[in-house]
Amino acid sequence: MILRCLHVVCCAVVVCSCGSGLSAVGAERPAIVPERITIDRPEATEQLLLWKTGTADRQVDATREVKWTTVPEGIVRVDTRGRVIPVSDGEARIQATGEGISLSIPVTVSGFARAEPVSFREEIIPILTKARCNSGGCHGKAEGQNGFRLSIFGFDTEADHAALLKESRGRRVSVTSPDDSLLLLKGSARVPHGGGRKIEPGSLRDRRLRRWIAEGARFDAPTEETSTVQSIEIEPADQSLLAGETQQIRVVAVDSTGNRHCVTAEAEFESNAEAIATVDERGLVTAGDVPGEAAVLVRFLGHVSVCRITLPRPGVNFSRPPEQNFIDGHVWNRLERLGIEPSGLS
Repeated sequence: MILRCLHVVCCAVVVCSCGSGLSAVGAERPAIVPERITIDRPEATEQLLLWKTGTADRQVDATREVKWTTVPEGIVRVDTRGRVIPVSDGEARIQATGEGISLSIPVTVSGFARAEPVSFREEIIPILTKARCNSGGCHGKAEGQNGFRLSIFGFDTEADHAALLKESRGRRVSVTSPDDSLLLLKGSARVPHGGGRKIEPGSLRDRRLRRWIAEGARFDAPTEETSTVQSIEIEPADQSLLAGETQQIRVVAVDSTGNRHCVTAEAEFESNAEAIATVDERGLVTAGDVPGEAAVLVRFLGHVSVCRITLPRPGVNFSRPPEQNFIDGHVWNRLERLGIEPSGLS
């Protein structure tokens, strides 16, 4: 009896924890998220999601099914996976066209020609974390790696800044000759690196690192006037997929002033059940062929959120039992979502 009660309570907790749902998935017509874009840094990006109604009225991710174009050209470009990359300052419209789909949203790019200085705490640390430079298997372990030690996952930014600038005779970061910095040369494997290539040469991450060095590799200590990331939000927070389907996760950071900016490109993603669903470094989830539920962990600057992916059992005609109390309703909803027939009363 106790075990049965615990099982019911656990089910109810799972239901409540997943109840945030999909903020943009209520639309009956195809819709792009977000509805408008503002990019204010040359290395910043924005992840688009395009929702449409699929079979059985399910809202599905059609981001990679459409053709993305911009009018006029030369302000931004959009890759086949819906990532928006700035090219120059200005205004444009991003268009999505496909079978039964014709949508557009406005985009504004500013700060490209005259960008704000790069933040070590909020822009460089995420690069090192995404590349796993400060992980426990690399320079983040207690003794460091090959004489270079970083704090685990960047928790001590001041010590990390000192390790980059003051140790190794200043060769890791050279503000007078940025291209000769070992941080760039080794990270991109332009010179031999035991950890291999972590950052693609010429990529946005590579360009941001170089710009930070060229600006003087400053350490931006937090002050009362400094806006810092307070939380992250993800979309979708909960999605049901069929075997082989894909779903892009979009990550937004919310700072202390309430401003929101997309950090999908900088966030880390990890699935706790890869037989059910895998996720790549860009946050694209691919459903496997094993029914069940997977939790995709999303991390950015110490903030954590979870996207729950459900793969229901196929071919189940769910017969809803009568509800004896409000908890039963939550349990039946969950079992129906998983495609599990409830057992009869004993």
